[in-house]
Amino acid sequence: VAGILAGFTGLVAWQTVDTFLTAFQSGDWLAFGWSAFVAGLASIGIGVIGKELWKLKKLRHQFSTQDNAQAIYEADQIGKAKPFCTSIAKQAGIDELSPSYDRWVNAINANHSDQEVLQMYDSIVLKELDKKGKDLITRSASESALLVAVSPLATADMLLVAWRNFKLIDDLAKLYGVELGYWSRIKLLKLVLVNMAAAGATELVADASMDLLSMDLAGKVSTRAAQGIGVGLLTARLGIRAMSLLRPVRWQASDKIKLGEVRKGIVSRISKLAS
Repeated sequence: VAGILAGFTGLVAWQTVDTFLTAFQSGDWLAFGWSAFVAGLASIGIGVIGKELWKLKKLRHQFSTQDNAQAIYEADQIGKAKPFCTSIAKQAGIDELSPSYDRWVNAINANHSDQEVLQMYDSIVLKELDKKGKDLITRSASESALLVAVSPLATADMLLVAWRNFKLIDDLAKLYGVELGYWSRIKLLKLVLVNMAAAGATELVADASMDLLSMDLAGKVSTRAAQGIGVGLLTARLGIRAMSLLRPVRWQASDKIKLGEVRKGIVSRISKLAS
């Protein structure tokens, strides 16, 4: 795609210069003006496409970062993890003077293996980002649940929730240092949905049982509250999956954010609204 864009840019530039010269030599100023206008539009279009391709490339790089981190973790040598973690911290916009980053730097020494350095970066630096991500998910899921619970229009429900979900994915991407464009946002959403669909059967059974419990609790209050909680749980699951893809280091099973942690906040807010 990048090659096609480069070729197209070259042809546009060639055609523009040729048209300008011809119009200038013949004194056809109308053609000269139109050529300038079309060239301006083409330049804007090329710039937008180029920016989208760059953002898509950065998203793909973020996915490959997880694989690189896993490879360093499994190799368990010495000396590779620190520069790797430093680079992903810089990409995420983490200030070197931030308390968590400074604590991580001071915690490691030359005798620590790459596996230990990665584990410390995960538990010290990424844990802070995960906490912010969890707060984003809880707030977004609760707001989606409340919107559905109080809105009398089904169409408005769908639009509002869709907007909240897109905004949540954008906020999570910014948290981990990824700037999304249109196509990169669509790609990430597609991967999130595929990832959700491919979740293990055990996890789905556990989530479904808890979802039904939450729905039953809300159902004792009102049908709209039950619908709100259902939508809020879907938003929470979407956010958690997005976090697992955007995180530069894969979650350890014990550290992964559980849906139940978000569920309590959603049910609590809906219950307060309906009481």
